[in-house]
Amino acid sequence: GEFVVNLASRSLLEQMNTTAATVAPEVDEFEMQGLTPDPSDIVSPPRVAEAPIAFECVRHDVIDLGTSAMLLGRVVSVTADEEIMADDGLPDFDILLPPSRLGRHQWGYAPGTRELPRPRK
Repeated sequence: GEFVVNLASRSLLEQMNTTAATVAPEVDEFEMQGLTPDPSDIVSPPRVAEAPIAFECVRHDVIDLGTSAMLLGRVVSVTADEEIMADDGLPDFDILLPPSRLGRHQWGYAPGTRELPRPRK
């Protein structure tokens, strides 16, 4: 019922990709990847200390999608490293460089971003 979503940076791409493989429940993925478990503020599962942003969540819903499922969570706490924050208090994607899974074996990186304000109704 509780989980942590850790946003990876470019420096964690290899570990992030490797942990996408299915491993036995008794395998410690922190130890396997050389990552450090860090106690969460509210939820029981630890966050990844090396991750620049962590969202602590409680389960809201699970939606079955064929042979998979989509897990929806309510964020109850956010931890972010000061080094990746912009002056406006939000993450600076030029510093964070979050990888994104594109498909097959390909990954993309920010900062290929564009600011475009949402239209008002």
